[in-house]
Amino acid sequence: GEPDLGTVVILCAIVGSLLFFAGIRLRVLGLVGLTGLAGLAALSLSADYRRQRLLSMLDPWTDPLNTGWQTIQAGVAISNGGLWGLGLGASRAKWGFLPMVQTDFIFAIVAEELGFVVAILVVLAFLVLGIFGLSTAVHAPDRFGQLLAAGITSWILIQAFVNIGAVLGVLPITGIPLPFVSYGGSSMGLTLTAFGILLNVARQAR
Repeated sequence: GEPDLGTVVILCAIVGSLLFFAGIRLRVLGLVGLTGLAGLAALSLSADYRRQRLLSMLDPWTDPLNTGWQTIQAGVAISNGGLWGLGLGASRAKWGFLPMVQTDFIFAIVAEELGFVVAILVVLAFLVLGIFGLSTAVHAPDRFGQLLAAGITSWILIQAFVNIGAVLGVLPITGIPLPFVSYGGSSMGLTLTAFGILLNVARQAR
């Protein structure tokens, strides 16, 4: 198996968000962030498979049958869906053309079957969740509740951003599922548990 750099990056981003909400000085946070980005760049280029993923993100057609395959097929699926989609269950990409459609690339199938309009609604749903979560953090009854709500919200939004970015070909493929949408018992269970905690903090909000 390959080391999971994508999960490490998401965890670091969540920690950075929590430090921001905790009130750390922006200069210090910026310095830590730049150091982290430099380390990420070094790690991305240090291993051959990571370097290939990065290059395939920049130009998937350099290796269309291997590292660029998923990005190309995701783009084909999204474009086939058009504005209103092919219809629920009518996806062609999921029949062997696009690997990992039930987890990493579920957003491409949503766009293919239900169209651009529903895909945008999925993105808007995450934005609404983000607004709700940050509002909960602001109005939480204590400091712990504020950081808890901010951390859970950051986690869900960052994970969604990384997943959708990978499907659209603007971020490297990391194998991160889309919260609330991707198939998977452990991921779904943890995400729903975290959201339940967020709702509990919201119920106690001032």
